[in-house]
Amino acid sequence: MSASSFDEIEELVNWIRDRIRLPGYTQAKWTPSDSACVKDFADSLNIPALFISTNTAHVLRVGTTAPRDATTIMYFVKNGQVSVKPTTAVTALQFGTIHGEGISSLLQLMNTFYMQRLQQETSWPESIQKEFTAQFYRFMSSLTETVSRGCGKTVLYLPPIALDKANYKDKDLLQQLESTVIHWTRQIKEVVNNQDNAHDAEGAGPLEEIKFWEHRTEDLSGITDQLNRPGVKDIVDILSLAKSSYLQPFETLSQIIKQGSFEANDNLRFLKKLCPICEQMATASPFDIPSLLPKLLTSIRLIW
Repeated sequence: MSASSFDEIEELVNWIRDRIRLPGYTQAKWTPSDSACVKDFADSLNIPALFISTNTAHVLRVGTTAPRDATTIMYFVKNGQVSVKPTTAVTALQFGTIHGEGISSLLQLMNTFYMQRLQQETSWPESIQKEFTAQFYRFMSSLTETVSRGCGKTVLYLPPIALDKANYKDKDLLQQLESTVIHWTRQIKEVVNNQDNAHDAEGAGPLEEIKFWEHRTEDLSGITDQLNRPGVKDIVDILSLAKSSYLQPFETLSQIIKQGSFEANDNLRFLKKLCPICEQMATASPFDIPSLLPKLLTSIRLIW
């Protein structure tokens, strides 16, 4: 759209403005400089994206680089190196909104829009389809792990692969499943190796210890539940039939996790009995602590 006419720019600006959904946004906040930014984005083959956001003061910002301090951002991304006209905007652009943590929004977008497009794609050669799909699932495994780790959880990504035990000799299928199990094995190994991290913290008291076991119990129970999912069991069965060498390390760590989950639940059940007296001691003055010690010793005796 070189030397775009004023009418074309206005039409494209209106198309974009009609789709903006941002806190505190009104079309009255749009300025001529914002329209000029849209023109640069539309004309240039080297500008891939347009970002629109508002800050805490609800000041509108339009630019071709992503803002760092915005909590809600709208993006308009080109499908390749193309110029954009009002008549081609629907097919030339993808747009959406990122709320809060951008990586969480990316995961949601990948799990919905792009996953659906990948599954519906039928025009690619078979070899390209298989290679791209394998790389896509690897990326989704890493992205899922990163997002879940930020929430203090361990999530094992289960790719949406058709699992038929009769296909255990399919090399492409086995390669995908082995890649998935290798990723799971590394995740679980990290959980097992990090068990004692909280005990190394200086000054950690009994309440911190209880919080550690609460978090660990939740994490290990969550992993155990995932290991018992039908999809995970199907993958294990197929790799078992194929005699995959990657299965043994995974199964060994899975048993460690299940045993650790049982032990963590057991530890937490007893430690919670100490919560009331420990909370009293945490807020008590040094003068009052000696009178609380008999209660603490009684609670410990009951646990022991």
